[in-house]
Amino acid sequence: MKILKPTDQKIYTKLSSSNVTEAELKISGWAVENNISFAAVDKLTDLLKTIDPDSELLSRITLGRTKATAVINGVMAEVQHDNLVEMMRKSNFSLIIDESTDIGAVKTLVMVIRMVEDDGDKLYRVRDFFYKAVELHLADHQTIYAAIVKQFVDDGIDYKQRLVGFGSDGASVMMGSERSVMRLLKNDCPELIVIKCSCHSLALCASYACEKLPSYLEQLMRDIYSYLSCSPKRSKEFAMIQSILEVQPLKILHPSATRWLSLESVIKRNNERFAELVMFFSFQANSDNNQTAKRILCHLNDPMTKPLLLFLEYVLPVINRVNRIFQSESPEFPNMYNEIKSLLVILLSNICDSQYLKKINDFSALDFEQNLQKKIGDLHWLTSRRTAQNRNPG
Repeated sequence: MKILKPTDQKIYTKLSSSNVTEAELKISGWAVENNISFAAVDKLTDLLKTIDPDSELLSRITLGRTKATAVINGVMAEVQHDNLVEMMRKSNFSLIIDESTDIGAVKTLVMVIRMVEDDGDKLYRVRDFFYKAVELHLADHQTIYAAIVKQFVDDGIDYKQRLVGFGSDGASVMMGSERSVMRLLKNDCPELIVIKCSCHSLALCASYACEKLPSYLEQLMRDIYSYLSCSPKRSKEFAMIQSILEVQPLKILHPSATRWLSLESVIKRNNERFAELVMFFSFQANSDNNQTAKRILCHLNDPMTKPLLLFLEYVLPVINRVNRIFQSESPEFPNMYNEIKSLLVILLSNICDSQYLKKINDFSALDFEQNLQKKIGDLHWLTSRRTAQNRNPG
């Protein structure tokens, strides 16, 4: 190995420039990987220089927010995209899409590619790659489909031969039986395997079921949190009530999302401190004559509120457990069937005779599925018969 000397200025300068470029690329990649603001890169570079003032490498780094943005968008992103496109031209892949609207009311279609990657030595793994984020002027099925096809054509990808799978949420624009992105892609790729997002489907099932519950329940959870979190004085008084009753002071949790499945921890916490909440809001309504406190207290004293909250505390974890399996980043195929079966059996245990449940549990996987299909068929037949009888009473 040749040892470089300071006199070898040409080689020395070339090697140093390469090291500086590599360092700037690593810093930029680190900022993206850890979701660090590019504005912080200015300070990070200055900090590194103070750690080792004698380092020539650090002294030559000139990476600020503008350069970091250009490195990410113009170098790393382009190289990564080109490498992915090259793999898509040679291998089959699946497409996963989702549409969202940012704070600027700009609609964006995000495309992710899932494919099998050869790691060498006959080792294969399934990997997801970010493909493209495309701005949309409309969010109908024709516009989304056109944006997908245009991107494939621009990248020279024969998607009619290479696209083997499609996944999305259960929105009608994505998965409708007639006018949808799925239907248009199926016309181009008749053998396309379509998978609807199971997590989204479970969330929709829970939402539709919760429509049968009084509408005030979810709002009550939000009102309780807002009433306490907006006032340090009220939070301290609620903690004091818990201390007087000799229970551990706990904070009321924030119901951050809109879906019922996300309210599991909030409902559990409110049930744990239900009596303390009733006492606290009774004090607030009587001493301060607060109308918001009176409204919350009225709902808390409703005889149906506590039973409904206990029911939700029981059923939401059951559904969330299955939902978390579908969200797992590691393969859970061996567990999915048993978890779905357990979910069905638990729900049926609330409405069916124990002897019937015992028969279901004794079935093998194939027998269970065949029996379930038979029961569903019988139910459809009874429903159709009753409907016909109601239409023709004579």
